[in-house]
Amino acid sequence: MSEIQMIATCTGGLETNLAYELKQLGITPVDSNDGKIYYEGDLNTLIETNMWLRTAERVLMKVAEFEAKNFDELFDKTSGICWEDFIPLEGNPVISKVRIKKSLINSPRSTQSIVQKAVFSRLCDKYKVRKLPCSGAVFSIYVYIAKDKVTLAFDSSGDGLHKRGYRVEAGKAPLRETIAAGIIMKSRWNPKIELLDTFCGSGTIPIEAALIARNKAPGLFRSFDCENWGFIDKSRWNAIRKDSRMKITEPDPSIKIEGSDSDGLIIDMAVKNAERAGVSNMVTFRKIPMEQVKKESRYGYLLTNPPYGERLKDRELAFELYSQMRHFKKDLKDWSYFIFSSHDDVERAFNSRAAKKPVIQNSGIETVLYSFWGPKPEYGKIDSPER
Repeated sequence: MSEIQMIATCTGGLETNLAYELKQLGITPVDSNDGKIYYEGDLNTLIETNMWLRTAERVLMKVAEFEAKNFDELFDKTSGICWEDFIPLEGNPVISKVRIKKSLINSPRSTQSIVQKAVFSRLCDKYKVRKLPCSGAVFSIYVYIAKDKVTLAFDSSGDGLHKRGYRVEAGKAPLRETIAAGIIMKSRWNPKIELLDTFCGSGTIPIEAALIARNKAPGLFRSFDCENWGFIDKSRWNAIRKDSRMKITEPDPSIKIEGSDSDGLIIDMAVKNAERAGVSNMVTFRKIPMEQVKKESRYGYLLTNPPYGERLKDRELAFELYSQMRHFKKDLKDWSYFIFSSHDDVERAFNSRAAKKPVIQNSGIETVLYSFWGPKPEYGKIDSPER
């Protein structure tokens, strides 16, 4: 298998960052739409993008693409695919997701049933059995239908790529690791600049920043469904994991990354998560209320995901909380501030106009990264994909 087509999915609003990550890996995106980036490569590319992409939710391997305007067409064309080239007799094919948009076929449930019947029919016929044992590796199949064009793909990741493996403990409604990495990228943070998260929760933003600073692949210590696919040799995985470990840089004592929170129990969770991520020697966590935090560095980034409340009373309390953050601007006027929130009045509470307000889907909520830029640090230009 030489050239394959792949689809990296991401949270809406992070497409630019995901495309940039692919380019950093030497991969040129072919197309992009609706939270998906399309690209091509070989099996090593499939493994590397699972291992290294920080903002991707999943990496899919495209199996086929065709037009179908009714269920008969869908069944015939799906059963005509050489599924046996990928799925062995003992393999476990599962139709995991169906997404339909502006198509004559418009029933996800019926589509799932038809595709499953077609795949099983083809495999039973080729292996000359009446029933598949489904006892082996999982082959999770995604079905996308848009304007009558059907795309069938294997999910190579298994668990979502936001599940790095280090966050065993978390507080209420924790920020996804992929979104945390995305807003760090959008802020153009550089490890030379001190980073502070005053509402760190279980530590996701500081930990993701430390992983970036050490060039530590986010998927290095987790497993993927495609590791069990027979057509991918284990030696590929071993080589890429070894190479990824060699790319990890030594901890730099000059890098300052800190998380704080008023909840001591959640700070304990953050410390344990940092230990599991292997970055506990790079991140400092402190139990301290936001209004008591003091910093001495002239330049720095305050990058945080504060409570924003969905109920009216909670939103009023959130506004008061944001207003209290003004003391940072008075004491640390050369710092930059990045507030990730769905609250409508962040700018009014912060008494400043945000320079840029990218919208990111956060658990179904349109959330904005409010960017209040300070002066450019004197110690050099900061390279990053976007501002």
